[in-house]
Amino acid sequence: TVNPAFRMPATVPTPPHLTLLLDASASMGLPDTDGRTRWQSMQAMLARPDVAAALRRFQVRRQACARGLLPRAPAAPTDSLTTDLALALEQLATDPRPQHVLLVSDGVVTTGDVLAAAERLAARGVTVQAVGVGPLIPPPDAALTRLQVPRVVREHEPFTLSAGVHATGLTGRGKLTITCDGRVVGQCTVPLGQAADAGPSLRLAGLTAGVHLLTAALTVPGPEATPTNNQRSVFVEARRDRDRVLLVAGAPSLEYACLRRV
Repeated sequence: TVNPAFRMPATVPTPPHLTLLLDASASMGLPDTDGRTRWQSMQAMLARPDVAAALRRFQVRRQACARGLLPRAPAAPTDSLTTDLALALEQLATDPRPQHVLLVSDGVVTTGDVLAAAERLAARGVTVQAVGVGPLIPPPDAALTRLQVPRVVREHEPFTLSAGVHATGLTGRGKLTITCDGRVVGQCTVPLGQAADAGPSLRLAGLTAGVHLLTAALTVPGPEATPTNNQRSVFVEARRDRDRVLLVAGAPSLEYACLRRV
């Protein structure tokens, strides 16, 4: 056997791990001012010689995301209208390999708190940086930001519903439609381009006793980036003023006298 008398340990440096997180939601398929989609602009940026040289300093793993992480990187944007970059970052937190995360996105987020998720990764020592693609002007989009209604109302008693609407890059008027269990119970027009979270209030007719599903849907003229945030739903319970009790007995009793006094 070989038993050397002298050993010299050597350390072989390895490049740090970098997760390249690519936004593959539907908004990345929107065209830019130069005619290319945001997805194409992102691919062109990553193919630049200076960017490619910088990435060679890392062990790069490409990971696409839309509604969280995707199982494989697609060749084109997905049809997912939901962009949850926060969920994608939280899923990356379960992987011990990444030391750095570079997020490339157009910034159109429909749900989740991206900043809070990035701060949680940073607390674990993972560096999170972002690169934006697309125009600086936000894409046309409208959102139903708020839907307020009493959760419990009296049977057949009218009540008020108020909604919050926020729109960017849109002008004119939209239409807000309120349905109860699939039946239209109210409509109104909403001015677009107004202050954030401003919106109408509608007086709705009373409901029959029971639990009902109220849905508010906003429609706007022209295309927009994320139509999925144009609708909100809430359950409303309509209760009778007094409980009704039917007592069947063969003769008057103490229970009958008690119920008469209720």
